[in-house]
Amino acid sequence: MNKVAQSGFSMLEMLISVAIMATMASILFPMAHYHYRQGIMTQYQAQAEYFLKHARIIAMEKGRNVSFCQKNISGQYILELRLRGSAHSNVCSGEVYRTLPLSSQDGIELVTHLSGYYDPRGKYQGGAHDNLCLHNHKNHLRFTLSAYGLAESKGTGVCP
Repeated sequence: MNKVAQSGFSMLEMLISVAIMATMASILFPMAHYHYRQGIMTQYQAQAEYFLKHARIIAMEKGRNVSFCQKNISGQYILELRLRGSAHSNVCSGEVYRTLPLSSQDGIELVTHLSGYYDPRGKYQGGAHDNLCLHNHKNHLRFTLSAYGLAESKGTGVCP
């Protein structure tokens, strides 16, 4: 009688392969999610920094006071850049020049304490502790506005 040679994988070999792939997936998926969230945080940080620096340039180009106004509309943070008529008007008054939408669905929160404005010379007129802070409950980045610049500080946890 002739024996036919069998080829292929046994059931045990297949189960071991599936177990190895499942173990690798259980390690890789949380890491991928962490890096995705860090990428979103980095993107929002870059947008916020650009937005704050751009406000100073707009104030000097337009020769007008420029302020910031934060709104929260149905779970989305919106930071508005507003062209103001006078230094004594409300920070949320004036013409909206540009907006920066930040979705809270990405797990990132925006905390602002911006009561001042950039004057036409590009000098920030406001409180000593005016800042914008982004956090994802693990890390935060805070931009502090001062008379002639923007300081950046990083830390762990939520915004102080």
